[in-house]
Amino acid sequence: MFSDIRLPPLRDVLARHLFIPPLDSMTHARIEFLNASNLELQREVITGQQAQQAAEQMLRQQTERLAIVAHELNNPLMALCAATTLLSRGTPEMVLRMQAVIARQTAHMTRLIEDLLDVSRVATGKLRLLPGRLDIEATVNLALEGCRADIDRRQQALHLKLPSPAGDMIGDSVRLAQILSNLVGNASKYTPDGGEISLTVERRAGEIVFSVADNGIGMAPVALLKVFEPFVQEEHAVSFNHAGLGLGLALVRELVHAHGGSVEAHSDGLGCGSRFTVTVPSG
Repeated sequence: MFSDIRLPPLRDVLARHLFIPPLDSMTHARIEFLNASNLELQREVITGQQAQQAAEQMLRQQTERLAIVAHELNNPLMALCAATTLLSRGTPEMVLRMQAVIARQTAHMTRLIEDLLDVSRVATGKLRLLPGRLDIEATVNLALEGCRADIDRRQQALHLKLPSPAGDMIGDSVRLAQILSNLVGNASKYTPDGGEISLTVERRAGEIVFSVADNGIGMAPVALLKVFEPFVQEEHAVSFNHAGLGLGLALVRELVHAHGGSVEAHSDGLGCGSRFTVTVPSG
């Protein structure tokens, strides 16, 4: 019997029994102002949360980087301590071996500390070049001096190709040698024993092109996107060679840019080797 009852809409009931006066312009303006203020406050809260998250992420990254540095410095330090202890009670042959260990580990620690200092100089804008006219072949030989021992120890073949004559160019000889030494040393580090490394130098119109290639472990496409970032090390590379801070290629990029040049990385994938190409003005 109730199915035929029809109730009027609620809005019609309210319209008949309630009177809501229209808002005047000042009240309307105040409401709009409050709404705008509320939206701005919400944006500020979101921005504050994002800033806090960014700060927390940066703190985590710094903590992780300090842990990496401590770990990498601790390894040669422990070797130095052990070698120093054995020096006092070893045979003459043992003393010679321990002296070699001390020299090798000291050089390794020195390289790590120099890389850290250079990263600090880049971050603070204090990295400076001392450009001048340099002999290309002499600079290449200077770069290879620091890599020969590791290459020989791993029984790797190093192929060097220079233009004839190699001639000269304008640049910072020490820093250019550092660029090449980092690239060749990196190639040796990630190439199996008995592998091959090549360093090729070419002269082009107004440019010198240095190319370092290897037949080592290669890089995945995603790794190529971050290969020049500091403290970044691909898991595949870490599992092959645990040494290093992940700073060498970051320094290469900064030093090449400081010379007004460019650097590119290429790999056909894991197990397919890598190639790094540095192009700088010849001056």
